[in-house]
Amino acid sequence: MRSGGDTIVGLLPLTLINSLLFGKRLISTAFAVYGGPLADDPETHAALDAEAVDIQSSCGADALEYRNRSRLRPDWPGKTDVYATFRKPVDPDSEVNMLSLPRKRRAMVRKGQAADLRVEEVSRVDRVWLSYAESVRNLGTPVFPKRWFAALKQQFGDACVLHLVFRIRMSMPAACPWSSGTSCTSSISAVPARVASGQ
Repeated sequence: MRSGGDTIVGLLPLTLINSLLFGKRLISTAFAVYGGPLADDPETHAALDAEAVDIQSSCGADALEYRNRSRLRPDWPGKTDVYATFRKPVDPDSEVNMLSLPRKRRAMVRKGQAADLRVEEVSRVDRVWLSYAESVRNLGTPVFPKRWFAALKQQFGDACVLHLVFRIRMSMPAACPWSSGTSCTSSISAVPARVASGQ
């Protein structure tokens, strides 16, 4: 964090991950999709970058990784071929959305459309969170707290719509899509119906 007097002018969250599989890495927002330096001006941005490099060196990390939607430092090494972003514009025409998907993904969607699925819009964050938490916990992924979901819902209000997708015959939630404005994110789940209902 960098401050100018009593005002915070820059922030860069960093997480040190030490993994036998992936090595020792210093990552901005390691358990989220996006994140990197946030600065009011180029000088602050440069200071945050320099401090991050110093921290990387002092803790012996093999790599410093920023997770941004676009490269902030073209002079640094970067990964451009990694499928790590999940943002996609949603067109009002469903066929346009379908054609924007790769062919195999379209086939999977068509298969889902032919299945016995029921979509339910829900207002309670806890119903979505319970399904999400069970799913990612089963995958061994850290679970974001319920208050984070509640803060998103509070911040975006009616622009944030929550859905649960159920398999009718199994009464089991199959997905927890979030949509906000013109973009959509989906958390795929497969958990018992009692979890989604909050029982």
